[in-house]
Amino acid sequence: MIQGTNNNKAVIGWTAVAVISMLVLVAMFVKNVAFLTIFAIRRMIDKSDDAPMRPQTTKQLSKLEMEAFNCI
Repeated sequence: MIQGTNNNKAVIGWTAVAVISMLVLVAMFVKNVAFLTIFAIRRMIDKSDDAPMRPQTTKQLSKLEMEAFNCI
């Protein structure tokens, strides 16, 4: 809201940087709402306090890969 209000002022206006910034802001908002929705659905289905958000694979990982994966 603040960014849109500032860009609508006559002095500043909607420059190319302002348009790109607004598009990135909207894309991040949509992504975060999607992640929140997916988390809520998985939590309702799994009935767990901490629903897993990472995809599961059937491939067995080496010890080095597991240590690297745990650090992420």
